[in-house]
Amino acid sequence: MRWSQLFFCCLLITLKVAGQGCVHTTLSKSLLFKTNVKRIKQGDYVRDSCIIRITVSYKQATKADITVTFSTVELSKGDYANCNWTRSYSTGKKAKSNGTIVLYEDYGDLVVGDFNFDGLEDFAAKRESPNGGTQYNYYVQKNGLFVLDKFLTEKVIYAPNRLNHSNHTLQIFGHVGAGWGETTFQLNKVNNTWKVISSRFLRSLPPGYPEPN
Repeated sequence: MRWSQLFFCCLLITLKVAGQGCVHTTLSKSLLFKTNVKRIKQGDYVRDSCIIRITVSYKQATKADITVTFSTVELSKGDYANCNWTRSYSTGKKAKSNGTIVLYEDYGDLVVGDFNFDGLEDFAAKRESPNGGTQYNYYVQKNGLFVLDKFLTEKVIYAPNRLNHSNHTLQIFGHVGAGWGETTFQLNKVNNTWKVISSRFLRSLPPGYPEPN
């Protein structure tokens, strides 16, 4: 065994690698999602590095499983621990809270919906949970696979609190300093590009916005 391999094995033993998994059957009528997390404990820190593995299966077993794997820098101890902490704009699971404010922008470990308005289901997976708000990786269906959407992941960052399929808009809402920020993105279906069509800062919640849940 090489010294580098020996060092890595020792490092894993020192950091205490732990795993946990969930099976999600109610997020889609046609898809089944399995999440598996390998958590690398970093001493007594509240947040850990993790390796997230998400497997998407077709309920009718007509196609092969699709697996997405990514690593994170910091996830809290409760992330990916509650198998019910998910949301679906496709099946309506917790969708009645569409438009509400969610504490720390945490809409669940896994959020399913048609985020690029092409008629196919996509998913957003929690990647970081810093104090500034929960951040997500967005994966969209393309050529029979789920691929990382660079714009949604790097520019939208947070999970949507509103989806509007009629005008192809996605809205995020969350804490900004001492107030709230609301940004609406719109997808141009002709050239498949996004743009910000509205953005505003609010010192207090406007009428129609319930308190954070």
